[in-house]
Amino acid sequence: MLVLALLVATTAAFAVTEALKLEPSALSRPRFDRIFSPTCACPQSTARLAVRLREADTIDAVIVDADGDLVRTLASESREPAGRVVLGWNGEDDGGDVVPDGRYRLRVHLDDERRTIVIPNLVRVDTDPPTVELVEVSPRVLSPDGDNRGDRARIGLRLSERARPLVLVDRARAAAARSRARGRSELVWPGTTRRGPLATGSYVVTLRARDRAGNLSAPTAGSVVRIRYIELAGGTLRARRGGTLRFRVSTDVAGFRWAILRRSGARRGLLRGTATSESVTLGLPRRIRTGGYVLRVAARGHSDEARIVVRARR
Repeated sequence: MLVLALLVATTAAFAVTEALKLEPSALSRPRFDRIFSPTCACPQSTARLAVRLREADTIDAVIVDADGDLVRTLASESREPAGRVVLGWNGEDDGGDVVPDGRYRLRVHLDDERRTIVIPNLVRVDTDPPTVELVEVSPRVLSPDGDNRGDRARIGLRLSERARPLVLVDRARAAAARSRARGRSELVWPGTTRRGPLATGSYVVTLRARDRAGNLSAPTAGSVVRIRYIELAGGTLRARRGGTLRFRVSTDVAGFRWAILRRSGARRGLLRGTATSESVTLGLPRRIRTGGYVLRVAARGHSDEARIVVRARR
C-alpha cells in the first residue's frame, strides 16, 4: 500500500509539472533593438522593446543591469490590455544620466499574476564610435560616363570594428557601402554622388564609418580624385595655313569626335572628323585661312575646346 501511494503521488506530481510546462507564458514574443547608442543623434538613439501580454494586466517595467539592479523605470502600475506592449528606452537612468556602456535586460512585474519576469533578451548600450582609416584610392583619375572604362575607383580602408563605410566628397556624403568586418577591406566607388556622376574637376574624397549602434566615426584624411571625361592637352594650338595641326586628347573612351569651328557667329564647322587615338595629326585645307578658330572634341555627352591660331605660310 505504501509503494502504491508513492507511485500515485509521483504520477500526480509529474502530471502537474507537465501541465505547468504547457501553460502559455504570461509574456511572449519579445522583440528588442539589441544594440543602440543614446548619444548618436540618429534613429538608433532609442531602443524599442516590445512584448506580448497573454492577458490584460497591470505592469511595472524596469531596466536592470548585469547585477540585476534597477536602472530605469519605463512603466509603473500601467494597466495594459492583452496583446502587444511597446516600450522605449533612451539609454538614461532614472536620474537622467546616460548609463555606462554594457548589457541590460527588461524586468516586468505582473500585478494580477503576482509574478516578476526578467526577459532573457539583452539590450546593449554602445556609445563608443568606430575608427576608420583610408588606406588608398586607385585610380585617382576617373571618368564615370558609363562606358566601363575608368568609371570606378577602389578604396582601401581599415576599420576598428564592424561598421558601414560612408564615402564623402568635399565633406558631403556621396555613397554608403555595405557593412564591413573589422580590419582591412575594400569598396568600389563609381565616381558619383547621390545626385549622379560628378562634373569635371578635382575633389577631396574622405571616409567615415557608422557602427551597428549608430555611432559615427571622425572623417579620415582626404585623398584628391580628379574627374576627367575628355580634355585637350596644352593651351593654344598653332599651325600654318595649309600645314599640319597636331593635338593630343586625354580620355579613356574608345573614340571621339573633333571639329574645327569659327570663333564667332554660329560657329559653323569648317572641318570635322573622328579619331581613336589620343594623338591626332591632320592637314589643314587651304580654305582655312589665317586667323583664330576653335577646336572642339566630344565623346559620350562631354566636350572640351581649345583655341587655334592659323598663321600665314612662310
